[in-house]
Amino acid sequence: MFAFSFTSTADYLLSVNDGSNQTNYCISSFSTSNNLESISTSNLFSAAEKEVYSTTETLTNKTWKGFPVYRKIVELGDLSGFGNTSNIWHQVPLETPEISELINANVRLNGTHQQYTHYSNYGSQMRYGVNKKEFNFTFTPAYSPNFKEVTIVIEYTKLEDANSQDRYPTIINYIHFVESGNSSTNVKTLITNGKAINIHPGFEYDSATNACSQKDTALPY
Repeated sequence: MFAFSFTSTADYLLSVNDGSNQTNYCISSFSTSNNLESISTSNLFSAAEKEVYSTTETLTNKTWKGFPVYRKIVELGDLSGFGNTSNIWHQVPLETPEISELINANVRLNGTHQQYTHYSNYGSQMRYGVNKKEFNFTFTPAYSPNFKEVTIVIEYTKLEDANSQDRYPTIINYIHFVESGNSSTNVKTLITNGKAINIHPGFEYDSATNACSQKDTALPY
């Protein structure tokens, strides 16, 4: 009966030391974050791919003046029937939790037009703006088709956080990683606060010994 083993590349040796004990892991990939919203249970993604856009409020990795920043997609639907020629402004409520500060607003008209500012001015033909309570707009009938599907991505801090006694809450930092030799690519997560974390490249994993050793980088002569 033969015993087979294989050596697979482990990009890194992860060492975690809490002051009393040190634990080592052979890992093939890793990422860090300061909240658990940013990690998938099945895979590790790049920082850009971790950002969640949903009609449900989600926590981002951002902070503003010490407060967490949230993101939400607000679907306002068909507003094309509000067109007029007298420059009358209309207001549609955003129906969000009470916002302390509006950090960013991205207005999308019919899923194609993007405006990364709170306010846009197309003269008397089409104007709109976003504040922390409502979407304000006016347009002439010629621009009515642009408002058949209005969606806004907003990022904001919440009034309930601003009113909290704990203005600067403790941020919990995490490291997420996939262990070498783990064919299911399950992600492990560790809290790194108060621990010394070291990540060393140039290691490999041996399935027979379940050990992580440094690669032999000597040049052949």
